[in-house]
Amino acid sequence: MEYDKPFKTYREQIDILKNRYGLIIEDEDFAEAALKSLTYYDLVNGYKDCFMEKERFIEGMTIDFIYLFSLVDKGIQSILFKYSTIVENSFKTKLAYVLAENLGVHQDEYLNERCFYKSYNNKLFFSDFKRHCNDIYSGVKPIPQPTKHYMQKHNHIPPWILLKNVSFGNTINLIRLLQASEQQKLIQMLLPDAAIPYNNKVEFTISSLNIIREYRNKIAHNLKFITFKPTRNKLSPTITTKIVSKNLLRWKDINKNKVAVHDIYAYILALDLLLGDNYIRRCFCRELLGLFEATILLEEEVFRAIGMHYFKITGIPENIGVRLTNYMKEITK
Repeated sequence: MEYDKPFKTYREQIDILKNRYGLIIEDEDFAEAALKSLTYYDLVNGYKDCFMEKERFIEGMTIDFIYLFSLVDKGIQSILFKYSTIVENSFKTKLAYVLAENLGVHQDEYLNERCFYKSYNNKLFFSDFKRHCNDIYSGVKPIPQPTKHYMQKHNHIPPWILLKNVSFGNTINLIRLLQASEQQKLIQMLLPDAAIPYNNKVEFTISSLNIIREYRNKIAHNLKFITFKPTRNKLSPTITTKIVSKNLLRWKDINKNKVAVHDIYAYILALDLLLGDNYIRRCFCRELLGLFEATILLEEEVFRAIGMHYFKITGIPENIGVRLTNYMKEITK
């Protein structure tokens, strides 16, 4: 059988990039080194929406530019991924606290179906969540740590242990199934300063967590990130502008530029809101600002060009440096 995607040497890949796709490659040794780290697939498929028109790279596009662009992109992704894991852990910790305080520390207590709504909109079912949890510690599959340790050494599995092995998506879904007292306590812990109606708080929290989860998964699995936008999870513009600092977001950003709904800037804002602690928020902003100032906010022509492309694609404002600086001053007071 003749395969439609046969093996190609690096030099053959370079020829295809030059002759079929119109990419400018002046130094083939550099191009080969770039392909060994960036990979042909990432170069063409990962950034085709950014730099290609009608299956050809835009006129004047070089492999040097795309390679540098990818390094900036990966640098930003690494920061966002780091703080996504912090948000996930913080959320699960708060959820476990509410379950333990209100329902108990034994899995039979905090997974008691009488303490939850059976379903939500005929889409989410507590029985599915409980089955997922049972699969973790029942022994049907290899039991992961730290649940395994508690199965062997203790007489119960507290929620702050079991939830470490429950997927981010399943724990987010559980919010919908919590009864009123538990849900209200959790939402207040997650968004304590948001002066908006309770129902809006719930929807905004769930949307924010899901946006973080979806982008985090793209980064973790090295999938297309920069042009990705969740289709089902979006931030409400009217709510976002009420609870996000004016130093980070203004109404004209959404009304005129159509940003901060489900793009990467929405992801950044969701992270900032759910990090909760101002010290961690400042760390997050400093890391982003440090990377921006070392790359796409530089005056060098190539970095200005990279910044222009990156800001346009991601929805990040061009004056992000000023915004982050002013915001850090605000949350330091």
